[in-house]
Amino acid sequence: MKPTQTADTPQTDQQEKLPLVIRALNVIEVVGNKLPNPFWLFWILAAILAVLRFVLSLAGAGVEDPYRTFPPLITIMVVIMGVALAERAGLLPTAMKVSIARVPAGLIVFTVAFMGTISATGTSTSPAPSSWPSSSPSSPRACS
Repeated sequence: MKPTQTADTPQTDQQEKLPLVIRALNVIEVVGNKLPNPFWLFWILAAILAVLRFVLSLAGAGVEDPYRTFPPLITIMVVIMGVALAERAGLLPTAMKVSIARVPAGLIVFTVAFMGTISATGTSTSPAPSSWPSSSPSSPRACS
């Protein structure tokens, strides 16, 4: 009797032919896509750390307070939460679009390169390009 082929057999054969590095990256991608939003991931890990610290303190282990040994930590946490809020609200992508729209023509290449380096922060929640406002003759940076 001939074994029946299922719909996922060709995909499995293709995956087996891929190099080990690509297969490992595919696994990392699948696992990474299942992780929660970085904001919630931060708070989940902070809660786990707080519980672990409490349990260890009950066991007699001494833990040094990070807020006393590294005072800027509070400021860093507030800034991270502010950036996350601004990103979620759409402020960062909008600020980048406005910044590029008002650049002199001589600096456009430098500005696009600079915005490309910092765009990872502002584009993870930005709208798709098809929903961006289109350039029209009345817009400030319309091509002539």
